[in-house]
Amino acid sequence: MEKQFIIIGLFVLLVGVGPCGCTSSISEIFGEWSLVSYGDADSLTMALQDVNTSTDSPTKALQDVNTSIRYHSDRTFGGNVGCNVFGGDWIRTIAGGISFSNIVSTEMHCEETWEQESAVLGLFSKNLRLKIIWDDKDTMTITNGTSFVKLARFIEGTGTIQYIDLEGGFYGIIGDDQEHYDPLNLPPGFKQDNLRVDFKARLTPNQNSVHMWGKLIYILEIE
Repeated sequence: MEKQFIIIGLFVLLVGVGPCGCTSSISEIFGEWSLVSYGDADSLTMALQDVNTSTDSPTKALQDVNTSIRYHSDRTFGGNVGCNVFGGDWIRTIAGGISFSNIVSTEMHCEETWEQESAVLGLFSKNLRLKIIWDDKDTMTITNGTSFVKLARFIEGTGTIQYIDLEGGFYGIIGDDQEHYDPLNLPPGFKQDNLRVDFKARLTPNQNSVHMWGKLIYILEIE
């Protein structure tokens, strides 16, 4: 299907303090983020608490669809949460928020990702003041009070594969920054104790792990 670019609009993010007590700054938004979940106001509280036991619970991002929203220091941003690419400009406002403008997107209809894309682009294009709630330094929720999207920062780094003798045993990654990562999809060839690796992964805070060790991640690249 032929791609068409459309102007979506302008929106403002108000930067605040989240459940983790983190005070956000402009620079903390820089980088690449993946979509975790989305929903309406009734499921916002559960999203912030990672509760997922109700029919009103947040809708999880499609596991097999790679999503990415990148905020650049040159005051541009762009991404893809399905089959359409979008992007635009942003500046910091006098009030301490962020205003986005000149937002454009391709306009293809992909049945399997339409709901997910509509939720994200619909929120971003309503010309309303949006608030950022920080779950921790790597997870944020963007909301206008009636709908929301939850994003998690991509993880890129180096580390060491370690066999962890807990819950029947499994292989984890201890980053050079001493952060612990529990990969959902570590390839068999990398299940070697003390193996050094470079990796890129997305956080998966909408899933539970029986290991209770480190941050749960889905590996995108590893070598």
